Parts: sequence; C-alpha cells; structure tokens
Amino acid sequence: MRELIRPRNITLAIMAFCAIFVVFIFTNYKIDLIAINKNIVGEVERSVYDSKIVMNNIIILCCAVFLGGLTVLMMLFSVRNYLKENEPQLGILKALGYRNIYIAVRNSKTSISILIGSGLAYISGLLFLPTFYKAFDGDIDILNILPVFHIELLFFYVIMPFIFFFGLSIFYNAILLRKNALDMIKQKGKIKVRKRVYKSKNKERSFLIEYKKSNLKNSMSLIIFVFLAAFCYSAEIQMAVSMLELESAVLFSVIIGVIGILIGLSVLFISISFVIDKNKKNISMFNAFGYTNKESTMVFLDGFRKYSYIGFVIGTGYQYMLLKLMYDVIFNASDYGVHYRFSVLGLIIALASFIILYEGLIFIYKKKLQAISLKQIMSSE
Repeated sequence: MRELIRPRNITLAIMAFCAIFVVFIFTNYKIDLIAINKNIVGEVERSVYDSKIVMNNIIILCCAVFLGGLTVLMMLFSVRNYLKENEPQLGILKALGYRNIYIAVRNSKTSISILIGSGLAYISGLLFLPTFYKAFDGDIDILNILPVFHIELLFFYVIMPFIFFFGLSIFYNAILLRKNALDMIKQKGKIKVRKRVYKSKNKERSFLIEYKKSNLKNSMSLIIFVFLAAFCYSAEIQMAVSMLELESAVLFSVIIGVIGILIGLSVLFISISFVIDKNKKNISMFNAFGYTNKESTMVFLDGFRKYSYIGFVIGTGYQYMLLKLMYDVIFNASDYGVHYRFSVLGLIIALASFIILYEGLIFIYKKKLQAISLKQIMSSE
C-alpha cells in the first residue's frame, strides 16, 4: 500500500485519469450520437452530426495517442528506475533461486496505479456525462442526445488498460532482470564519466561545465519527460484559451486546461525529483567540498531548462496546427463560417504561467539541494 502513494505512482494515476476521462466521455457521446444517425433527415441536422463526429474522432485520437503514449513512457521509466534503485536486493533474490518472472510480477504493482486512475476516471466520467452532453450540445440542442450507460466501456477503459499495463510491466521487468545476479548485487554496468584534461585557465569552471554535460548525457529519459511536460502544458493551456471564444466549447476548454496543468506539473515534479534522487551522493559530495548552491544548481538542474522551453515552443506549434485542422474540418463541414486565429493572449498566459511554475519548482529544489549532506547519505546506507 505504501508503494502506491509514492510520487511516481501518483503521477501514473493522474496521467491515466486524464487520458481515460477525456476519451471515455467523448467515446460515450460518439456512441450515443451514432445511435441517432438513422433519425437525422434535415440538412442542418446532418451538417451538425457530421461536424460532431469529426470533432469526436480528432479528440479521441489525439488524447489516446498523446496521453496514452505519455503514460506508457512514464510506466517504463518508473519500472526502470525502480529496478535501478533496488538492484542489489533484486540480485539477492535471483541468487536465492527466485525466477525472473516471479520477481517481474512482484515488481508490477505499479500497474495498480493505472487501475485506480482509470477507475476513478470512469466513475467521474459517468457522473459528468449529463453536464458534458448539455454543454457540448450548446444552447440549441438540434440532435437531442441523451447519455446512455454502455457497460462495454467499463471493460475497454478500465479493465483493458490495467491488463495492458500489467503485461507491459511484467515484460519490461523480465527484460531488465536478465542481468547476472552477481553484477546486480555489485551494481556493475554504470555509465562512467570520461576524464578530460582542461586547458582552460578557469579549470574549476571547466570541470563544472563538463560534469553538467555528462549529467545530461546520462539523463536522456529525464530530458524527454521535461520536454514532454512543457510540450503538454503549452499545447493544452493555449488550446484552452483559444477555444474560449466558442460558447459550446467553454467546458471543454476548462477540461483541457486542467489536464494541461495536472500533467505538466506532475511530470515536471516527478522528473526533477528523479534528478535529485539519482544524484544525491554526488550532490552531497559537492556540498561537502564547498561548492556553492548556485554551482550545484547549475550542474544538476539548469541543464534541463533549455529542453523545457524547446518543448514549450514545439507545443505552441502543435496546438496551432491541431486547432487549425479542427476549425477547418469541423466548421467548414457545418457551414458556420468560423476561422481559427492564433491566440496571442493564450501564448502570453501559457508562457507566463509556465515560467512561474517551472522556475518555482527549480527554486524549491534549489533549496532542497542545500539540505542534502554527506552525513545524511552515509547514515541512510
């Protein structure tokens, strides 16, 4: 039970909740929409029907691919880091004769977080359906769609994700556990930092820059997650602000805005936490040798800033292309005559809030770096 309240498992539950919640309510709406297809006879109703079908398909596809893919990556990342943290203990279990498959199944408890997140998303989605249908149809309810309970969605959006992630976790654990038991106990195979002779007059500065580069090189998975967190935050917040001009999309704007904040913050938080946990020994050595907090922050945290802002810029371009596609396809199909224009206000709000959140997290963890002492690390081992 204690394992489930660890930050990485809470993050997985949040990501599963966001993905399943959006996909579930739009899938349920689409099923109910298709059910009235035969009753549609007027041109206006047919136009509205076609535009809503297209919009549902785009939203379901984007959420399933992006949020689902991000959850898969986070699951693999969590499994890999858990094995690295507990490699000696797992090596001992292997040496005692326990099979890889047994250890892999035991280490797959993380998938319970997916079950919790998707289950809560399903229940919340069911309760939210009447409000969503009313808001999504707008003031003029031409199609008169009423929410209907579909039991099969419980299987597809709660049971199936759990089975998939449980199987994926076992498979990935089994691959990582193929190492020799003795090597796991001794924790062999770690990446070595190359030695370099510095010709620069500022030898100390050169060492810090080289160490920073080496740290980034050994943290590619963390760079990816920082990038994706910024990408998601940028795209979701700007989409939310841009869609506020549509009366029928206000509720959806709130939903994607909240999702952007939840996923962006949780992934950034877990990524920076992993950086600190991974480098605790090195940070304590830096502090013991008298390096300033500014120098430690530069080496262990500042290198990720560039990738976060790159993710933000690409997220801006992604949301622009996606919204332009949605507006062109949906509103051209329904003859509403609405054209998409890039929201400068959305960019300003997203960028300002992202800078505050990201730099705020860095400031908090900057203080945390100071608190890590060599004595604390030695006593915990």
